[in-house]
Amino acid sequence: MFSNGRRMLFSRLIIFVAFIGITGIAADIEFNNIKCITCDKEYLEFDYCYLRSENRTYKYLSMKIKLHQLPVRNSKISKRDTRRIVGPYNGSIDSCKFMRDGRNPLATHIYQAFKPYTNINHTCPYNHDLILEKVSVSHVNNVFKNFIPDGRFLLNLTFYNNNIPRGTTDNFEFNNVDCVTYGKEFMEYEYCYLKAINRTYKYMSLKTILHKLPIRNAKVAFKIVKRDTRNILEHYNGSINACKFLRVGLNPLASFLYKTFKPYSNLNHTCPYNHDIILDKLPIQYVNSVVKNFIPEGRYLLNLTFYIDNIARTDVLVYFTKS
Repeated sequence: MFSNGRRMLFSRLIIFVAFIGITGIAADIEFNNIKCITCDKEYLEFDYCYLRSENRTYKYLSMKIKLHQLPVRNSKISKRDTRRIVGPYNGSIDSCKFMRDGRNPLATHIYQAFKPYTNINHTCPYNHDLILEKVSVSHVNNVFKNFIPDGRFLLNLTFYNNNIPRGTTDNFEFNNVDCVTYGKEFMEYEYCYLKAINRTYKYMSLKTILHKLPIRNAKVAFKIVKRDTRNILEHYNGSINACKFLRVGLNPLASFLYKTFKPYSNLNHTCPYNHDIILDKLPIQYVNSVVKNFIPEGRYLLNLTFYIDNIARTDVLVYFTKS
């Protein structure tokens, strides 16, 4: 029923690093946090991913990636800073080619920060799990001290396989979802919820129960509202003939919204509809991969109103934050 897309290698490694300049002394580096996220546990999982302080002067970073589908024959890495864009350093590399010839200066510098502590030390194919073992702050400091100015930084490394971009550069967070019906004789919701499996994996699911089938015509009105605590800062409105859109797909904004959930829904053909509508485990990471370059930082409300026979039947309200 659902299109899961092609199998891919996806992991997101986020390292928050603060650089504190001290007069007369080389800048010191401090690891603040690390997150390792995967979207496809059938392809890979993290055995561990953590920072650890042995004492006040010795802190290190370790991680292990368990690869379930080997060998890995092609790979790409994109790197970005995010949050406040003060001085961005962005790019991507063919990592198999880089491990063969090492000709990218910025990638070389980043690689030097962890090279002595990892088994990522040869070109493709990879027939083993990937390990980063006890990368010390002092070593990273020796590599970066004359290269990066004082400040607070986020290093985001996104790994691709089969050239499928699932990585994220910013943080997307579902805050709440609300599904409202207008007339239970026409439709009801069996469920509509957000669920957090752990600190890094949260998804949204919903299922409608349609009592009057088939559905031969439908309209969707959509509104994206950027908000702060009290005020509506910006909003984008629109409406589409849903049956026509699913047949020809010519509305750019509707196409963008539809892309955020298409692989996780059975809302994947034009009218008529003779079945209930399901959205199954739409993960934050996937939505972020779609919206990351289009929606600026802020707190938002997405309001979708579905009309059948020109009568408003339901509202789906999704509250989310982009940071």
